[in-house]
Amino acid sequence: MTCTCESSRIVVAAPGVHVVGAGCDMAIGIARGDVLGLTRAAGRDVVSIPSAQRWPDVRVTLETGSATGTPSTATLHLCGTGEAEAAERLSEAYAEGLLEAESQTDLIARVQLISDPIGGVALQWDIDDQGGVAELPARPDFVAPGWVERAAPDFAVRSTLRDVTQILEYEARRRGLQVSVLDNNLVLTESQEGRHAYLYSSSDTAPYTAHKGAGNKHLARLLLQRRDVSVAPGVACRREEDFSLAQSLLRKHSRLVVKPSNGSKGRGVTVGVVDEAGLRRAWDLARETAGEKGSVLVEQQFTGSEARFSVVGGAVRGVVRRIPPTLVGDGTSTIQQLLRRRNLERRASPHLWSRLVRMDPHRIDRLAQAGLTLSTVLGIGERYVIDHKAGLSSGAASHEALDETHPSYGDVAVQAVRAIPGLQVAGVDIMAHDFSQPAAPDNYIVVELNHQPGVGGHHFPASGRPRNVVGAILDLHELPSRHRSVGSPSPHSVRPPTGHSQGIVSAKRHPTTMTWAEALESAGFSVEWLAPDYIQAVRGDLVTVVWRGFTMLTGKAGVSLAQSRKAMRHVMAEAGVEYEAEAKTFRRRPKDIEAVAERSRRRLLDAPAVTMQVDAQRPRFVDPNDREAFHRTWRLLCEEGTSGLLVRRHKSSNLWRVLVSHGESVAIIPPSGLTHADTGREWVEAAERAVGAIPGLDVAEAHILADGRAQRSGDETAYELLAIHVNPPVHEFVSHGWGEHGAVVEALVAHHVRALQS
Repeated sequence: MTCTCESSRIVVAAPGVHVVGAGCDMAIGIARGDVLGLTRAAGRDVVSIPSAQRWPDVRVTLETGSATGTPSTATLHLCGTGEAEAAERLSEAYAEGLLEAESQTDLIARVQLISDPIGGVALQWDIDDQGGVAELPARPDFVAPGWVERAAPDFAVRSTLRDVTQILEYEARRRGLQVSVLDNNLVLTESQEGRHAYLYSSSDTAPYTAHKGAGNKHLARLLLQRRDVSVAPGVACRREEDFSLAQSLLRKHSRLVVKPSNGSKGRGVTVGVVDEAGLRRAWDLARETAGEKGSVLVEQQFTGSEARFSVVGGAVRGVVRRIPPTLVGDGTSTIQQLLRRRNLERRASPHLWSRLVRMDPHRIDRLAQAGLTLSTVLGIGERYVIDHKAGLSSGAASHEALDETHPSYGDVAVQAVRAIPGLQVAGVDIMAHDFSQPAAPDNYIVVELNHQPGVGGHHFPASGRPRNVVGAILDLHELPSRHRSVGSPSPHSVRPPTGHSQGIVSAKRHPTTMTWAEALESAGFSVEWLAPDYIQAVRGDLVTVVWRGFTMLTGKAGVSLAQSRKAMRHVMAEAGVEYEAEAKTFRRRPKDIEAVAERSRRRLLDAPAVTMQVDAQRPRFVDPNDREAFHRTWRLLCEEGTSGLLVRRHKSSNLWRVLVSHGESVAIIPPSGLTHADTGREWVEAAERAVGAIPGLDVAEAHILADGRAQRSGDETAYELLAIHVNPPVHEFVSHGWGEHGAVVEALVAHHVRALQS
């Protein structure tokens, strides 16, 4: 290694460098490797360059600080070759490095491909005080809340929570509410008005039934059509034999879109199907994604631009246009530098910091097809579209466009949301030929309804005026209609379903939905089956929906809270309900799984009862005295689950199933060998407190572990809440009425109607 000094530069000729080297007592941070990238050597991050066979002649220039004389920037040049060849080799190596990198965006941000001041291109990186590649500056801890028009505290940025959750907490505190972040992105707010739960943009008043109504694309399509909202012409196909319907549609329209009815985030979707072979591939992909319970939607492809309309409380609060990842040249920066600059901008945004622009093989190939490389310098104003995919996660930018959008599309979005009874907060994806022109049946389509929309892009758009959508969601709970009174139904809301949906409705009906349907009909409602497990019921001005054990009044955030152990521990402690007194969580896949299970089993031999549980599954009782069965259940749950295995010791093995409706216990199924006469009022009241403590749970089943009256000694009132089940099988409780509620379903409907009218 030789060094020469040129004013503030130190030139290091380093053809034989194999490890981190030092010249003139200054580390230069280079190591040899298979591909270009970042690696660890001598305890620091260094640039790894290809082997000497590929790059025999390397020269590094160290720029030194004028005051200290220590290097601050390193620039790597390829010597002994022409500028064009060097540029090609560096560009190819950089592209290979991106595809191999453990952290591609880290490489893009910390090692630049620059126009070499002495000709050609070069690699450049900043140097830290250890001689390695310098880290990026930390993301800002605080940013100004651009959506707040008057003076307000800075917004604290935390990477542990979603941006929507952080905004929700910020806006709630601005309104003087007490806020608790219970588990990941579950938020509980309290004020004199009461308590509310939130999960992202969903609250305890967001109907869980919308998960079916909006989440199932076929059902959503049916409901939208009945609101006279334009959707793409198409068919829903449930059986393999229905492929002929798709073929007929292809003969009628030149381009098709094929997608699963129950997919999300673009999974299983094929756009631009133009021939039979492509249709068969798209059909097979969609059917595989949909599974046995789903169906395949085949639609005419609509050409236009897309926008997300966020509707809150019957009004459009923001419109986001997604712009495909695009670079704009400045005449001096390479494509890699423009990409780096774009990622640094996104990294500073609380909404986009984890959604950086990445270069996959498809995008690298697109560059080559356009005759470009990562070292190409785009001219001033020259635009290059990295990819036409407009998903934020793939690098698209969000532009807040409410002021630029014709108000008629807002009317369309509001009508679309009203198609889902009870839904007040939703995202509506609309494609249109021109959003500045009035909406007409033939110039737009509603692509999708999202019942839990991401709204962070309205608060932190890449361009456009920020909008306070989260504030509108919070304000919704201050209105008299916060309990989701739905108003008068549309004249189309009970029109019988037509077309291909009849095949779905004729399938075997869900027993819990059937119980609700019969009870609502007995109470004077007109009931319509829209799916085997989903009904809509109308009586005068009242409209309601039931999906299995969920009603239109079952709140989504409440359901999520009941399924979160951390949140449940917090809420049950406040309610004075004993929950998870003795519990331990084990890793699902330890190396010594059998030994871990055996140690646990031996510690539990004296326990009156033991349960195991993974994820949101129902707890399973296990007998620690049966070694084989204990180990078998342990292994099975570890294979089935995605989180840790929860093992609990209980005071009793007697399981009481208590059905609670709007704060009242209406039915109890006692353990085998016991009757209602053995029931303890104290644990029934505990079940009522437990369900009542969770905002948005109208009907739920509480599982209580307790001995019967005759089994207890003295005044002992030991009980334990095992779980709350948010999808209660109501049909199993029909003959187990409790107290004054001998007619269980009549009590359920009476409570439901009273809540609808409030």
